[in-house]
Amino acid sequence: MTKERKKIISYLVVVIILFGGGVGFGYYIWGLDKQKKPDYKKYLSKTIDYISNIEKDNQGFIKQIKRLETDIAATKKDVKAAQIQFDAQSKNLQDKSASFEKEKEQLQAKINQLINKLNPVKQNIVEVKSPAGEEKKPVEQEVKSTVSGEKDPAKQEVQSPASEEKIPLEEKRGN
Repeated sequence: MTKERKKIISYLVVVIILFGGGVGFGYYIWGLDKQKKPDYKKYLSKTIDYISNIEKDNQGFIKQIKRLETDIAATKKDVKAAQIQFDAQSKNLQDKSASFEKEKEQLQAKINQLINKLNPVKQNIVEVKSPAGEEKKPVEQEVKSTVSGEKDPAKQEVQSPASEEKIPLEEKRGN
């Protein structure tokens, strides 16, 4: 029981010390100022200065907001003009791409047509120049391999399987 009593007394002492410190600190902060009369004119002039500074800042902010709004409107116009230009360029590129695809298909058809015209001629050349006992190579494979190269189809050279000489396609067409 004595331990409990000492414990309770120590808590009360701590509470009393804290309470006394709070009362002393409060008097120091608020009690000393009460002895002097407040200078209302001084507080009023400080308040007026503070309000005028706030009004100046407000006017500056209003000008800044108006300037930003005009910048936003100009930027929106620029974005709209750029979007229109982008759409026009995109459509133009799509049209060009479509025309290139069409031209590619036409050129491929011409190449296939030329290959088909060359096959009988090639066959005749192979039959004429090769001996009777020799095996014949597939002509289509050779023609397609030479035509599928990276050269211009009109100026490609075709190799004769019987001889190693190169014959330009343009000369073949004239025959």
